[in-house]
Amino acid sequence: MNQEIKPVIDEGINLRCRFYENQYPKENDLVVVEVVEVQENASYVELLEYDRIRGMIPPNETTRALRGGIQKALKIGKIQVVRVLRVDEDQGYIDLSKKKVAKDEEQASQQKFADGKMIHSIMRAIAEKCNMNVQQLYKTIVWPLQENKQNVSVLQIFKNALSDQKHLSKLNLSEQIQVKLMEEIERRLKPEPVTIKTEFDLISHDYAGSLIIKEALIAGTKKSTEECKLSFEIKASPSYTGKTTTISRDGVKIMKDALVEIENIMKKYQGQMKVKIEPKIVGNQQADFIDEVENDDGDDEYGTNQEGGEGDDDDDLGMQ
Repeated sequence: MNQEIKPVIDEGINLRCRFYENQYPKENDLVVVEVVEVQENASYVELLEYDRIRGMIPPNETTRALRGGIQKALKIGKIQVVRVLRVDEDQGYIDLSKKKVAKDEEQASQQKFADGKMIHSIMRAIAEKCNMNVQQLYKTIVWPLQENKQNVSVLQIFKNALSDQKHLSKLNLSEQIQVKLMEEIERRLKPEPVTIKTEFDLISHDYAGSLIIKEALIAGTKKSTEECKLSFEIKASPSYTGKTTTISRDGVKIMKDALVEIENIMKKYQGQMKVKIEPKIVGNQQADFIDEVENDDGDDEYGTNQEGGEGDDDDDLGMQ
């Protein structure tokens, strides 16, 4: 059996790097941190997107209601989204607030961090294969792309590169880096097709019942999109099935919209529809398709492995 030969990594190369070109965040920025020390007069955290530089959360910025004390609100090892209050770059001080973060802001920041982790895993993989410091890749790839005038995220640019590499071509990368970058993008970001199925009954007592059902199924089929082609067929009267194989993340929603359209036509002619099996993804791809932030190594958005271990790409972020 052929065994994959892993590249020999020079121990002198640096695989750690902040996500952004600025060494420090700006006031009012939202950042993702890990709690490393909790005291009565202050809690200390490390900013995961900024190569684990330290910040402090004063007690009065921990939470709106300190029930159970600071230790209950902030636990060592816990990942939090906090807001930057003050930054003193000369002294290296960063004051933060946990209570000034709204719930919707927290979710958006977690997703942004998950995207950043995916980008970092791609940069690290290239750095390992090319024996170079990961920060050099950030300087030549990630940070220039963050400055694009269209305000498109770097991860979205990588996804778009699967069909159009116009943004990447402006970076003037070496052939080696360009090849390795596209290899990692295709391996980690190329969507895999999944199959979505549903089952339902259609009943019509009208003398033209078969024509009514045919009209309803055609109406459902018209909800298809370029990436999501729907098909419906009879299983055994009065049962019908719907099916699509698609790379679209909206596949389940598109199928549900089609069922609504079918039901509308049936009701128009006093017919009936009963959904027996709601549209769902079938097969082994279901979990990967649903959890968009989970990367190919099985890491969740905070770097802990779903099976209880730790992800391969988190050592350089210090997530231990």
